[in-house]
Amino acid sequence: VVSRLKNSEAGFFEQGRLLAERNSEMSADMAIAATVQQAILSRDAYSDERLNICGRVQPMLEVGGDYFEIFHFDSGEVGLFVADVSGHGAGSALITAMLKVSLENAAGSENDTGRILSRINDDMCRIIGQTDFYLTAILCKVHPDTYDFEYCGAAHPEIYLRSGTTIRTLESGGTILGKLPAVHFPVNTVKLSK
Repeated sequence: VVSRLKNSEAGFFEQGRLLAERNSEMSADMAIAATVQQAILSRDAYSDERLNICGRVQPMLEVGGDYFEIFHFDSGEVGLFVADVSGHGAGSALITAMLKVSLENAAGSENDTGRILSRINDDMCRIIGQTDFYLTAILCKVHPDTYDFEYCGAAHPEIYLRSGTTIRTLESGGTILGKLPAVHFPVNTVKLSK
């Protein structure tokens, strides 16, 4: 009996050592993934005498599905894209990387926010349509000279527009991305105060 207990104890210690080793490897992999994800996420802010735009992503885990991007349309407007992939961790982070490529491809040849979201949705349907993942997003376009603010949503939480002491809610509308192809996304426009 004593001999069997000693053998069992040795086996438990070996399993514990192997688990600790595997955990260390997984932690190292997640640290690399976090570094790569931070490198692909937008760190740029747009700022001139007319307009200031900035943002920050703080994932719940080391990596995740939160995404924020500032970019420029060929027509001169400033684009702002915010998205959230369902879930947390490496799967969501990988989808976020694919989403960045989809946004760059769609916005590189299109100026209409609704059509851009439709193209992104079709891409995401092909990529994640058979998985449990989906995403919400909102795409905005600001004209820095006229302060026209266009936004188009895909089931993302609303935008809060503050002007002086007044706060106005702008519902994003739309449906989630990545599940139903060929969806139309309505575009809304408001005028921003200088």
